[in-house]
Amino acid sequence: MAPPLSGREGHATLVSSIANLCNTIVGAGILGLPFAFMSCGMSLGLTLIFGCAGACCLSLHLLSTSAKTAGVWPSSFYTVAIAAIPTWTFLIDLAVAVKCFGVATSYLIVSGDMMPNVMAFIGAPHAWQDRDLWVSISVAVAGPLA
Repeated sequence: MAPPLSGREGHATLVSSIANLCNTIVGAGILGLPFAFMSCGMSLGLTLIFGCAGACCLSLHLLSTSAKTAGVWPSSFYTVAIAAIPTWTFLIDLAVAVKCFGVATSYLIVSGDMMPNVMAFIGAPHAWQDRDLWVSISVAVAGPLA
């Protein structure tokens, strides 16, 4: 096994790893599942869920197989790309940037769709039921954390 590229080993515990994985899974995607199932139906919805789960499992399997073959530790798409095709690693950076942009956008959409309804339900003044206001608040809160 090759030494870490950064010169330091990870210090994540099993509990923190599980918490991070749960946080990733139970993100904005889980909030959008009811709408997705309503839009495409139960059979297509389940097919898409299991298809995406299979694609996710396949990508993790390919990553671990590639990391073992390349002898790279810790294994990530970027470290495997450095070992396999160093001149094209910018594509990995681009893919991660596009994915992060998509995740951030989905959180803003969920916030903008849900919070005005929550405010209306609790009887907040009409000014607090504005979608643009909640998207702006979400950007103001999440932006510095990114």
